[in-house]
Amino acid sequence: MPPPASSSASASSSAASPTVGYGPKTLHRVLRFHRFMRHVAVPTIDLAGAAALAGYADQPHLSREARRLAGLTPRQLIHWVH
Repeated sequence: MPPPASSSASASSSAASPTVGYGPKTLHRVLRFHRFMRHVAVPTIDLAGAAALAGYADQPHLSREARRLAGLTPRQLIHWVH
């Protein structure tokens, strides 16, 4: 009989890292940024709405993440998407 599967945070962390190449926090940041990019592509959703829907706490939070992950400001990303 196989041992029970572990559901601890450390088990998730060690499982995610080799699978996707990121640690769990970085993976969370990347996935949140992808959600933002999906929302910002919808013309009827403004920048603040897209940020809130993606899970960013505030505009500075989004701005920091955009520069770190894409090298662009959120406004530049909108122009790039549209």
